[in-house]
Amino acid sequence: MRLNQRVTIPPGFFESCEEVLMYPAPTDFAKGLAFATRLGLELVVAVAVGAVLGYGLDRWLGSEPWAMIVGVFLGGVAGILNVYRTVMRSGT
Repeated sequence: MRLNQRVTIPPGFFESCEEVLMYPAPTDFAKGLAFATRLGLELVVAVAVGAVLGYGLDRWLGSEPWAMIVGVFLGGVAGILNVYRTVMRSGT
């Protein structure tokens, strides 16, 4: 086959591809699991960010471990606030 030849597509080719690529609609369980995972990750990430910032501040100021303790506490508060806002926005 030469590069300048036209490729012919058999009739019904795209219809069969659409059937293969169709994903089933997510169930209520899958939606709930995804939402719970999101909430858990938001909380964990907020605490981790607070801990890392506190650790960095401790290293810079030489005040170990006080800034890290405060950072973990503030990260937890921020995480809980994020989870609360997300739940209120979702309406569940």
